Amino acid sequence: MKIEIYDSTLREGAQGAGVIFSDYEKEKIISMLDTLGISCIETGFYSHGCNDALLTLPSRVELKNAELSLLCPTRHTASHAADEDYLSRIAASNYPT
Repeated sequence: MKIEIYDSTLREGAQGAGVIFSDYEKEKIISMLDTLGISCIETGFYSHGCNDALLTLPSRVELKNAELSLLCPTRHTASHAADEDYLSRIAASNYPT
């Protein structure tokens, strides 16, 4: 039997008072979770006004076991998904689809 684990440390852990992960810390956490054999690592929530450094994580870390995932809203009700700039930036990034 294979057990797969979805880790949300980088999103949930950053919701604590005063917790802000630097890009270096995110990369180290991802590397450690990958070494532990975690199946999927959620890197955070991406939407309007987010730092695009989150989108470059897949190209900055070498993974042996894990895949990276990213949460985001789908679209605003008054627009089409194709018109949402942040969705276009995610689609153009290295995150798996």
